[in-house]
Amino acid sequence: MNNKLLTESILREITSPIYNNGKDFKLNGFDIPFNRSNIFSNIQEEKRLQWLTHIQMEMITDTFIEEENLQTKTKHDGLLIEEVLLDKIKKINKNIIKNFIKEHNNYTFDTIANKILKDFINKAKEVFNNTEYNKNIQLHNLFFNDDKQLKFKIDNDLIEYNVIDKDDPSNNEITIIKERKLIINKKSEHPDFAVFYNGLPFIVIEMKSTVVNGENGMKEAANDYYKKKSYHNFLSCIGTNGKDTFISSSPKLLDPYIWQNYKDLNGYVNYYDKNDSNGLFDIINELLSSKRNLLFYFENCTMISECGNYLKNARIQQYFTAKQVYEKMLKSDNGFKTHFQHHTRTGKSFTFKIIAKMAYKKLNHKYKKCIFFTHDVSSVMPSVMKEFNNLEFPTGKITEIKDKKDYKKTLSSNNIFGMYITNMQKIAKENKVYDDSNNVLIFIDEVHTHQNSASGTLKQNTMADFRKLHFPNATVISATASPLVKEVRNKKGEATYRNITEELHGKCINKVTPSDALKLNLVTRLMYTKVNFKSNKLLTYKKQFEEQEKEEAEIIKTKIMDEIENNLIEKALQEYQLKKVLPQSIVDNYNEIEINEKNYEKVVELNPFDKEKEQEEHELMHDLLQYLQNTIAEAIGVLKSNIKSKFRQNFWEGTIKEKIKSFVIPDVLREREEANGVFTPKFFYVVDKRDTRHELTNGEKMLNAVKELIEEHILENPDYDPLEFNIENNVYCGVRFGFDNSEEDSNSNFNGDLEGKSDITKLFEVDKLEKNNQGILKNRNVKNPVDVLILVRKKLMGYDNKNLVTVYLDKDIDEDNIKEMLQLATRGTTKREGKKIGNLKDLTYSGRNTVTYQKAFSIYDQKDGVKDFLFDQEEIIKIISKIEENKKEFIELFIEEKINGVNESNIFNKIGELTDYVKLKYWQWKDKKDKSDNPFIGKYISLISKLDTNFKSLISPSFILEKEDKHDLLKEILKIFIINSELLSDIKNKNANIFKKRYTSEEIIEVLEKTFSTFGGVKSFIDKINIKYKDLDEVLIPETYKKENRQTKITSAIGKLKNDVLKINNSFTSRISEELDHLSLSIDTKSIEIEEQERKLKELQDKVKSMEEQEEKEIEEKYNGSRELYAIHQTLKDLFAEDSQDLLSVYAENLNKRILEQRNLITEGSYIEIIKELLDKVAINRLPTDIDLTDNRWRVIYNEIFIADEGVFDVNKKELEDKIKQGFTFDDIDNENSNIVFRILKEYV
Repeated sequence: MNNKLLTESILREITSPIYNNGKDFKLNGFDIPFNRSNIFSNIQEEKRLQWLTHIQMEMITDTFIEEENLQTKTKHDGLLIEEVLLDKIKKINKNIIKNFIKEHNNYTFDTIANKILKDFINKAKEVFNNTEYNKNIQLHNLFFNDDKQLKFKIDNDLIEYNVIDKDDPSNNEITIIKERKLIINKKSEHPDFAVFYNGLPFIVIEMKSTVVNGENGMKEAANDYYKKKSYHNFLSCIGTNGKDTFISSSPKLLDPYIWQNYKDLNGYVNYYDKNDSNGLFDIINELLSSKRNLLFYFENCTMISECGNYLKNARIQQYFTAKQVYEKMLKSDNGFKTHFQHHTRTGKSFTFKIIAKMAYKKLNHKYKKCIFFTHDVSSVMPSVMKEFNNLEFPTGKITEIKDKKDYKKTLSSNNIFGMYITNMQKIAKENKVYDDSNNVLIFIDEVHTHQNSASGTLKQNTMADFRKLHFPNATVISATASPLVKEVRNKKGEATYRNITEELHGKCINKVTPSDALKLNLVTRLMYTKVNFKSNKLLTYKKQFEEQEKEEAEIIKTKIMDEIENNLIEKALQEYQLKKVLPQSIVDNYNEIEINEKNYEKVVELNPFDKEKEQEEHELMHDLLQYLQNTIAEAIGVLKSNIKSKFRQNFWEGTIKEKIKSFVIPDVLREREEANGVFTPKFFYVVDKRDTRHELTNGEKMLNAVKELIEEHILENPDYDPLEFNIENNVYCGVRFGFDNSEEDSNSNFNGDLEGKSDITKLFEVDKLEKNNQGILKNRNVKNPVDVLILVRKKLMGYDNKNLVTVYLDKDIDEDNIKEMLQLATRGTTKREGKKIGNLKDLTYSGRNTVTYQKAFSIYDQKDGVKDFLFDQEEIIKIISKIEENKKEFIELFIEEKINGVNESNIFNKIGELTDYVKLKYWQWKDKKDKSDNPFIGKYISLISKLDTNFKSLISPSFILEKEDKHDLLKEILKIFIINSELLSDIKNKNANIFKKRYTSEEIIEVLEKTFSTFGGVKSFIDKINIKYKDLDEVLIPETYKKENRQTKITSAIGKLKNDVLKINNSFTSRISEELDHLSLSIDTKSIEIEEQERKLKELQDKVKSMEEQEEKEIEEKYNGSRELYAIHQTLKDLFAEDSQDLLSVYAENLNKRILEQRNLITEGSYIEIIKELLDKVAINRLPTDIDLTDNRWRVIYNEIFIADEGVFDVNKKELEDKIKQGFTFDDIDNENSNIVFRILKEYV
């Protein structure tokens, strides 16, 4: 592409540390204007990227980009371009203004246009001035006039106007300004670029270096979007490092999705570059250079989120799918059918939501109802209903069809646009057309579960057939992650796959493969592990299983031959002849075929006709034998299933306890450690369906096994921790198990303290580490959330939990059920911060799941790059081999240096000597002008960079190296990292200003810091070495980090002490808090030695302990030991005068009773928190001059106080209400003569 500057080679050139040796920059022959040729030649990488992007945008958009600076004066805090906005108001509202001045000839056109401008600016400033991080929800509503709020009166006549032309995008205008000056709290912020649409703030663009602090610079751009408050006045932010690019409307999404063209767009967009893809180039072309596309994106593909607290914008595949569907809808006069194939966990429900919004808002002349068919009510319906929660239609929100009667009654009419949802089982089996118009829009999710149609199968009158009959001319848009495919063999006997989904549901309009989803940051990679058990008990079980499996194979062989001889050959012929009439010669030859134990799995090869000479007969016989082959395969599947239920149920029951104890628990605890405190990992444990010979389900049997393990532990450990081991709630080793029995007829009390079957899912979704908008843990008071959820069938499709990291598979899935395997395997790959990979861990002993897993992903052609998504054993072996090669290079590097006392056999026992040598060489290298004189550091940093890349490629390196019995290799790599930690510490401590002196030194620091990101940073690495790898006893933890560890403990103790002080009601607590603040300051400024810090901390800890003991004594003596009453009394004491303390005591006792009665309405917490929360609910933070009882907030306050006082004071409630209605003011209240309710009300508020 001749106009593409954002290429890999150019980006590499301009982001190099030396950057053209400070000379004028020549852009690969591109003629750069003289006035720009050397402006940015010696400044930061970000400025170079900004400069390159500036030129690229001007080339693509064919417009001049204005530049601002610190001296630029801007109106409206830089958030509106008034002159552009006024021009567009005049153009868009031309007829409205002309019609108005016809009726009011005392006004001119410009006068009315300026009044419109003023009204809009006032409305916009109201939003700009609020401090909410999600104010862009209100801005979106305002700009697109969703709530019809763009109106005002002149001379009592209403003027309704718009600021965006939604019908004709050519009337709109895109303006891009470089370093736009945005004012926030009297300070200015300058995004790299600001994009305005009709002068309205649409997008800020934030550019970062390729790598920042060892992380992709794109993530740092996301952090800036969150931190820079002026950016929240725009609808979205584009963040980029010059290549990797995102667009986000949620400032709190710190790990956003990538915008980059994927393979299926080749041919649809004219700027697709398969050899050198660049997300920034793609988004400039698609959105920033097109008024139509930018309008489409923000009008249709951006809307309030399902939870209502942020603006949700489409990911790239959702946008393109919606756009392609919309184009098809516009062109088509009749109903059509199409489907999109998007990998699991990529947001198909939101894509449907966008299409539904378009159908209602833009195409309601074409469509009058939309019906959403799901495959499962219990697990998928709630998530779809939640997604559509904030989308309103003329009939209200999305409506659930309750039963077949409701289905017929509701869907037969279509007076106004409505959105309905149901599952396939609700379809009425009635041979009748309900609506033959072409204004019916049908959505089908997970369409591979809905396609039992007469088309292509032998089944008749299925639910799909009735649906087609009821709505014969409907437009049907379907979605799937795993299309239904059927294996067929060609005449050469080669296996190919027939796409049944495409045959039944139309051409695929948009396809996102697993590797696409990975590149777009939509999912994590997937690792399948066939667990090799190391427990002696499980190894014994495995031996027994293998013996049984041999016996099973023999039984299957014998039985299938009996079936073939006595039934299957004749059955296949009869069924096939129902479909197709065969010549007698074919039938006769078919009956002569001999099938035995050696050939029954490849009967297609028994064709007696010559392919060349008897071509027609050969083809007929081939099809018939293929049908027989499929019939035999189905019979084998049934046999395997029956034998499995006989052979394997008891075997499974015998192994489950040992699997939980020796594998599941250690694995859960390790995953918690891997999460580094960012989130709480969750786990599925999939078991087989109920064994009909037994009363208990397999889920209940597994919970029984957990309870037995807990009982055994308690018997062996009388001093056990009840939080770690709880029989009732199935908590074993701090891990709670639960069973989703919503699909089973089972006893609900197996799940312990839960009531009802639905509660188990809610408790499974609780993350105790999740924080609210203020950064406070949301679920800190939730008891016993579920960690491991046992499942049979539910939640294996359509259910999404971003904290799910592992699916334990403890049942066999046969290879004819690849769609179940695809859905189940990918459950854990939903992307979230802190999650590295999704796991499928096979706990069965047979090899069936391995075969099915391989076959499931083989339906994707290798050209789709499925191997990029799958993390398999072959790749692990290759990576470990590279790490071992890196270790060998490391040894060779140091041996060449001939360090005294260091040789090949003892090198990893001489880490101290190696560390000193590396530090020495670094400082020698830094002080020399000619770096080529000391090549060691260059070689060392290059080697460390390679090692870091390979080590991180293992995703969970510690776990995988231990699993692969590479314990020694892991220890040796960790020792290398210790050298890095010492060097990094030395550089930072000795040269605080290094960042200002040499870019190359900064690059070294960057490489070193990157090596610790796998462990959560340098400090976290040191902590883990101390705790987990104590056997590295020959490695001395650096003194720097010992001191840092002491410092960290002091800082942590100060934080804890501050929290303790807040809980104490004592006049001296403010003084203690001041002393703690002073101590914190001394740590920050390093004004006192660490020993003195520890002494002062101990002194303050003793004081706080003494105050706590004094408080406990007071509670016991004055409040009969009631901490509740004490907390209420202390919380309210400042609201009462000194001479009213008796009144306070009575009031506190009465209010205490009231609170205790209402405990179920208040969240659990300390009693002080309860009081504060109650006051929060009924109080306002300011004191008005009078009481307006029509304001519901005041009525609540009044009623709460009145009820609390009832029975203690003689109060006439009606008299008080009358007084309030008459406008009784607070100024009239005095503490001697006024009624107690008024006095309390005054103080209370």
